[in-house]
Amino acid sequence: MKKIRRKWFQPNTNTSPASTFSKFTVFSNEYTSIKPNSAQTTTTTAEKSLKDILWEEIHQFKAKKLYAEALSCFSTIFEKKYADNYTFYELADIYFLMNDYTRSLKWIQKFQTAEPKNCKGFLLKAQIFLQQGKKEEVLTIINQLFSQKVEIKSEEDYQKLDYIINRLKKIFKADKLARRCPLLNDYQRKRRHILKNTQQVDKETTQSIQPVQIEGTIMPTSTQNIPSNSQLNSLLNHIWDMQSVNQEDTQKILNSSAEEITSAIMKQVLSYKKKIWLFNYLADVFRKHNNLNSALFLLRQALLLDDENDIILKNLGYLLCQNGEYKAALNTLEDIAVKDFAVLDLIQKCRNLESE
Repeated sequence: MKKIRRKWFQPNTNTSPASTFSKFTVFSNEYTSIKPNSAQTTTTTAEKSLKDILWEEIHQFKAKKLYAEALSCFSTIFEKKYADNYTFYELADIYFLMNDYTRSLKWIQKFQTAEPKNCKGFLLKAQIFLQQGKKEEVLTIINQLFSQKVEIKSEEDYQKLDYIINRLKKIFKADKLARRCPLLNDYQRKRRHILKNTQQVDKETTQSIQPVQIEGTIMPTSTQNIPSNSQLNSLLNHIWDMQSVNQEDTQKILNSSAEEITSAIMKQVLSYKKKIWLFNYLADVFRKHNNLNSALFLLRQALLLDDENDIILKNLGYLLCQNGEYKAALNTLEDIAVKDFAVLDLIQKCRNLESE
């Protein structure tokens, strides 16, 4: 009898958003602005207030996807001579979001002329060419970024670069990309090291917080039930073969961190499709046991393997909505290519909740 693989879990309308995990920001889509150069012409307090108000309005309009309104604010910025390199980047970014790649390219070139070593210029330019289907130009930009040793300062920029590289791996084959981008392996080793250190810091921070014993509950007193790496690898193989987990396996999964599971999945000799299935299935296990941190983390890992997977986008959007992250949920759900009734209904729900 052929096993039926579950696709995605259906929304439970009776489940309220969980605010407990609202600070989970590992793969946050929140925009982090480039701060304007503070060593600029001194302005009066009133002018500074006006400048701050204008930028605040621009960011609010961008968040609401009112790009034309955001652009209208720039006339005042140029008129008052508030424009700086940051202005060039913001204009390029807004035109990119409007799918006006010609104007976006024009402004990002201005930004790169002013700040040739700023990674944001390289990344946005690569995204523009990616949208235009200019794969060779994208590859050239990534090679320039690596060869010029451009510093990447924020996790958001690292994620953008990872996204671009994953797209290139689909366009060129992975082995061919490695040959045409000689410094790619060095970057990926560095990236793994950064993620490992970040995870270690998070783990140490978590361990430093002593759990509070509540009467009537059983708190774990040791790590004896946490599976070793080899046991976790065997467990994942077993889950893939059986397409299900029993109570014992479930407990072993819950005793493992999302980072450990991710590392184990990526080491498996499986196709990307099978790895994505495992990420999605185990995210559902964590969701059912109210561990939204781990569920969100695993779904975002799956999305790194295939950013156009509607099943993963549906699940991630649903969990973000349940977690009270309505803006991020909307951005995720709107990326779904084929939106069925359930998705459209969830989008409307997120809009209503975000406007409250």
